This record gives sequence, structure tokens and C-alpha cells, in this order.
Amino acid sequence: MSGTRRRAGIIEEDIDDTDDEMSIQERQDLQYATNLSIHDIYMAEQGYRQVPHPRMEPTRTRNLSRTQSVKEGFGKFTRREKGPSREEIDPSIYRQQDVYQQKLKNMWNPKKLAKSAKHAIGKFFIYQNIAPNKAQGPYYQCMIDEIARAGVGVEGPTPYKIGGSILEDEIEELKEYIDEFKKKWEVYGVILMCDGWTSITHLSITNFLIYCDGKTVFHKSVNITGIDKDANYLFQLMDEVVQEIGEKYVVQIITDNQSSYKRAAELLMDRRPHLYWTSCAAHSLDLVLHDLNSKVFHLF
Repeated sequence: MSGTRRRAGIIEEDIDDTDDEMSIQERQDLQYATNLSIHDIYMAEQGYRQVPHPRMEPTRTRNLSRTQSVKEGFGKFTRREKGPSREEIDPSIYRQQDVYQQKLKNMWNPKKLAKSAKHAIGKFFIYQNIAPNKAQGPYYQCMIDEIARAGVGVEGPTPYKIGGSILEDEIEELKEYIDEFKKKWEVYGVILMCDGWTSITHLSITNFLIYCDGKTVFHKSVNITGIDKDANYLFQLMDEVVQEIGEKYVVQIITDNQSSYKRAAELLMDRRPHLYWTSCAAHSLDLVLHDLNSKVFHLF
């Protein structure tokens, strides 16, 4: 017969030696785990009794957790996941315990805090495979300033929130900016810029941009792959964009110096006498340099 004895929160069991289903080592492990579990409950009860009333010491909190011996004891009965943990790969990936309460010596050492912040930012760029030149973006320093203003311990947005509500807020903010931008069209007028290019995959795109008062905004992009880009087609395309923007606002149009774009612009000026066309200076200069280079090459 097997019996049970309890002493100081520890249970000792007499396991029948005639039990052939369990080996001696298994019985010893089971006995050891049982004793540790009961001992943990006993110590927790003793600690609970020693905690003073909250009214006497409101700043103290109850902290009843498993002891290290229990964690180690049950470790032999649990299967460890394959591969190293994230903490073993990079211990600094987790928050420090004093994240909400800085040490006094660190509060008066701004150089150390700045170095730690730069290291954390660099770690994010490196392990997320972000190009270092992205740190030159206009919103990079703005992001750092807002995080510093929010204070230590601020939670970053989740991927779902970035692609959801934050993206929607950004779209609304951009729409408000464009609405304010349109108010200047009646005062200064706008210049319609037409830029066509072909990718290495033979994808032909024509972009339309609006310039006004020193600022440029993107209007739309048209895929013209596989379409005969003659003067009549380009004229109809540019005339449609002028109507979308507003004929009374467009005072000038700028295109490449190709013959088809040049002829399309002439047709557009015939229909709208107040509008005039100008070739792209950068494209014209590129053609001049290309022609000059070919002539110099033939000299040698």
C-alpha cells in the first residue's frame, strides 16, 4: 500500500515498489515534482499572510510568483522549443525593467541617452533591411521628435494600424492639402507638365503634374503601353487633362521636345488660344548634349 505524509508543506509519498509501470527514475522525478509544487503553494501562503493591509502600505503590491526552483524542477518535464530564443539572439530586444523610471545618473547624461537612442534606431534599420539613405527623408527627424515628446514607454503602432487608420488619416490630410493648394489656382494659374517614359519592361507611362506658386502636385498617370502615340492621340489625352483641371486655370503646358508632343501641343494651342506650350528645358539640353557627344565622337 502506498501512503502520504505531509511535513512543512512537503508531501512524501511511499510509492509501491511493486508497481512495474513506472521505473525508479520516473518515480523519483514524480516525487520531486510533487514536493516542489506543494512547497511552492506552502511558501505562497506564507508570503500572502506576511503582506500588510493595503491601507497601511498602499505603495506595495502583492507579488506571488513561482520560485526559481519550481521553474527549474518542472523544466525537465517540459519540451523546449527547437532553436535559440529571441532573447538568446539579442538580449536587448526586450524592454528594460526600468523603462518607465530612468535612473538618476542617466537623466543627467544626455550624451549616453542619445547614443543609446541612435543605436536602437540603427538596429531597426539593419535588421529590418532598410536602406540607410532612408534616414534622409523629410519625416525622419519629425518622427524622432514626436517620439521624444510622447515620452518613455510609448507604444509603437502595429502593422495593422499603420496600413489601416493611419493610412486613412494620411490620405485625408493630403486631400486637405490639395484643397488648400487649389485655392491658389485662381490667383496664379497653373502649369500642366507632361512627362512620358518607358521602363526596361517596355511599359509606357505618361505622368501629368500640376505646378503652381512654386509647388508641384501629382495629378494622374496614364498607361499608354501598346498604343500608337501619335500627335492626335496625345492631343486628345492632354485636352482631357486640361478639362479635368479646369480650362480657366491652365495657362501653360510643358512637354518633351519630341515631334509628336510638339504637334499635339500646337493643336492644343489652336483650340485654346490663351494657352501656350514650352518644351522641357532638361530634355532639350539632354538632346543637345547627346548630339554634341556624337559629333565629338566622330572627330576622333
